[in-house]
Amino acid sequence: MSKIDIAIVGGAYTGLSAAAALAAQGLKVAVFDNISGPNPQYRGELIHPLGVRGLSKWGLLEPLRKAGGIDVVGFAVAPEDGSEAVLLDYSPWGGPGLGIEQHAIVRTLRAEVSARPNVQLHLGKRVEGLLRENGRIVGLYLEGGEEVRAELTIGADGRQSNMRQWLGVPHKIKLLSYSVILAVPEEALPYGRRGHVFLGAPGTILAYPYGEGMARLCIDVSVEAPKGPSAWRSLLLNDYVPKMHEPLRSAVEKVLKDENAPIAAAGTHSIRTDACVVPGALLAGDAAGCAHPLTAGGMLNAVNDVLIFSECLAKEGPSDEALKNFQRARYRFIRSREMFTDALYEVFSSKAEGARGLRKGIIHYWLGSERARAASMRILSGDETSPTAFLSEYTRVMGLSTLAILKSENDKLTERALRLSALLQTSLGRLERAAEITLGQLYADQKTRLSALPPLKGE
Repeated sequence: MSKIDIAIVGGAYTGLSAAAALAAQGLKVAVFDNISGPNPQYRGELIHPLGVRGLSKWGLLEPLRKAGGIDVVGFAVAPEDGSEAVLLDYSPWGGPGLGIEQHAIVRTLRAEVSARPNVQLHLGKRVEGLLRENGRIVGLYLEGGEEVRAELTIGADGRQSNMRQWLGVPHKIKLLSYSVILAVPEEALPYGRRGHVFLGAPGTILAYPYGEGMARLCIDVSVEAPKGPSAWRSLLLNDYVPKMHEPLRSAVEKVLKDENAPIAAAGTHSIRTDACVVPGALLAGDAAGCAHPLTAGGMLNAVNDVLIFSECLAKEGPSDEALKNFQRARYRFIRSREMFTDALYEVFSSKAEGARGLRKGIIHYWLGSERARAASMRILSGDETSPTAFLSEYTRVMGLSTLAILKSENDKLTERALRLSALLQTSLGRLERAAEITLGQLYADQKTRLSALPPLKGE
C-alpha cells in the first residue's frame, strides 16, 4: 500500500467521522477495522446538539436522518418521589439532539464515507501493531505483515483500545456498574422525544428514542447484583419498574415478563487519561477516555475530538505542535465533562444521605428557575465548557439543599444537623476535587507536551 496522510484504526462512529472531516481537507485517509459487520456490543445512540452540528458540518447528518435518526428535544428527569418530571430543553439556537440505532449509525457512515474522494475503508483488516522510526509513529502493520505508512496515525478503536496500549498511554480504568439494555415502543416514553432519567431505584434509569417508533432503556445495575437474564429480570421488576412513569412502566414490565424478549448488559467504565498524543499519533473518542453514559457524553466527546484535531491539522499539518494544541484543547473540554458526569452520577445514584439531599436540591433548583435549567443543559450538551460554570452551578445546588435542611420543621435539630453534615461532606469533597482538576488543568495548559513512546521489547 502506498504512503497515505492519515491512518485511522477503528471504523465506527469516531473513526468514520474523523475520516470525513480530514478527507474534506484534501488529506488521503485509510480506515482499518477488523470487524466487517455490525459490532454485537452495545454502543451509544444519543447525540447532543454540538455533536449533531459537527456531523452536519461534514455532510453526515442528513444520511443519518434518512437512515432513521430522529430529533431529540431535551431531557426529562423524574424525581424519586414519583412526581412529574422536570423538563430540560436544549437551547433553541443550538438545535436538537439526535437519536439513532447504533448499527444504523455504523452502516450508514461506512457507506457514506467510503464513497468520498480520498478515503479508503478496509474492513476485516486486523491491525497488529505500529511502525516507528526515531521515536515517532510512522504508520502501522496489518495481519500478515503488510505495512501502511502514514504522516499521522489515529486511534479510534474504543474503550478497549489496542492503540492506547501500543502507544503506552497511562490510564486508569474502573468498572462502575452494568447497564441492562432493553427496547420498548417509542410510544411508551411518557415525555416524548427526550432523554428520560428516572430516580429512586437502586441505580439510574435512562430511556430515550433511537428511531421512529423505537425507545431504548439503559438501566444501571450494581456490579455486586446477581448477574444473568433471569436475575436481572427479577431485580428490575421488583426494584426498578415501580420507579418508572406510565406508560413506560407497563411496557417494560411486559418485556421483562416475556422470556423470549432479548435482554443484554454492558459494563460501564470510567477510563481516565492525562495524555492522548505521542509523536506521530493521537487517540480520539473512547480510546482517549470515557465516563459513565448517564449524561450521553461519549458520542459528543468523539465529535468534539474530531472538530478540534481537524482544525489543528488544517492550521499546522500533522506536526508535533498540532498534536500538542489538540491535546491542550481536548482536555480543557473533557475535564469539565468529567466533572459534570461524575457529580451528576454520584448525586443521582448514591444512597448516601448527602446525595439524597443534593437530589432534592437540584430538582428544586430546576423547578424554580428557567435560568437554572438552561445553564445545566448548556453544560450537558457541551455548549458550556468552563470549569467555573460547573463550580457555580454545583455551589447553587449545594446552597439550596442546605437551606432546605435548615428550614425543615418536621425534623428534630439533631436530625437536621446529621443531614447537613452528610450534605456538606458530599458537597465539599466534590467541590474540592473539581477545584483540584481545574487548577491541574491550568498547569497542564502551560506544560503540554507529547508523551514519549514506550521502549520496544528488548530495548
